[in-house]
This record gives sequence, structure tokens and C-alpha cells, in this order.
Amino acid sequence: MFIFLGMSEFALAQDSTRNAVYNKMKQEVERNILIYRIRNDFELNRIQNENMNLNRPYFMKLLPDQGFHLKLFFRPLDLEYPKAGFIVFEVLNKDYTFTNGQVDYEVKVLSDRVGSCLCTLNLVALNFETGEVLYLSGKLYKSLIANDFNLDFKNIETIRQYLAFRLFFLDSKGFNIVKDKRKYILFSGFSEVAQSDFIARINKDDPDDVKIEWK
Repeated sequence: MFIFLGMSEFALAQDSTRNAVYNKMKQEVERNILIYRIRNDFELNRIQNENMNLNRPYFMKLLPDQGFHLKLFFRPLDLEYPKAGFIVFEVLNKDYTFTNGQVDYEVKVLSDRVGSCLCTLNLVALNFETGEVLYLSGKLYKSLIANDFNLDFKNIETIRQYLAFRLFFLDSKGFNIVKDKRKYILFSGFSEVAQSDFIARINKDDPDDVKIEWK
């Protein structure tokens, strides 16, 4: 598998051992995103590409050809994760574009407007000492991270700080409280990515359970 480093990542790749850990974590992130997208797109959409072999199962068409991998862009962010030892990265992935470092190819799928555009932004936290990956936000299988935050439902600002990580993929400038009930809290916001208003519902008994409704 080929891993490509942008200039912003150059400093992270100076040590060979550290770079090997970095590449392994990036491969894990790629598998998470690809598996999540295939499962969801296979259920919701159909392949739209006349040049594909229609005898192959649809989900097989969403897997990369030999020697290729999903094209992702990793960028470290100046965000401090509350759990020590982690560096936060934005991971950009817009479509099923696969690359081998020299040649790219894309598989077309039909996607709903909101679901398609929300594949762009993902947020992960990488630990270069342990090789652990935390999946914070995005169209991927997410880690349970609520316990890493000092959440206090009587202090709404602590909830907003948590949502800034968990709902990073929405690219919202803020979260306004709408309703505070015994079992849940509702926040409203505007997603710059989807260009749509939304309501976020947080389960107080399980803060990792955050549901989004579009207005």
C-alpha cells in the first residue's frame, strides 16, 4: 500500500520507526472509512458506471483493484484532545477515488445530497507511541470517546466542547441549545458542508449516542 505525505506531515515522517507506525495507523483509517462507506452505499445506492462488469456483485466494485488504495488526505490540526498522547488529524475523502501513486480511477455511485457531501470531513486522533487510533467524527465507524471528556450536563459548555469533536464532520460554527430534558439534550446548528440546518440529540445516559436530524 502506498502512503503519500503532504508538506504539513513532513515533520512526522523523519523517524523511520515513527513513520512505520504512522503508515500502519493510516492504513487502519482507510479500512474503516472504506468498509463503512461500502456498507452504507451498497444498501442505499446502486452503481452507475456503464464500463463496469455487471456480473460482479455491486459491493465488489467498491473495492480497490490490486495495488490501489482509497485516496485520502491527512492533515494534523491544532486541536488538543483531552486524552494525553494523541494528535488530531483531519482526514479528507470525497468519493471512491483509488490511486497507486501514479494513476487514479474513480467508481461512480448514486448518493443522496446530504450523505454524499458529508463523506468529505473525518476526524481521527493518532497515538504515535501506542499505535492506537481513535475515530472521532465522520462517515466511519466511530470510537466511544465520551468518557475522555469531562462532561457535565449542568455545564453546557462542556457538552459543546465534546460536540466540536464528535460532530466535526458537519463543519458547524456552533451549537445552540434548544431543549434540555431529563433523558436528552437537543442542540441546533448549521452545517457548512451540507448547507442545511440540523438538530443534534444527545442521550444523557449514553453521550456517545448522538443522533442528527436535518431540517
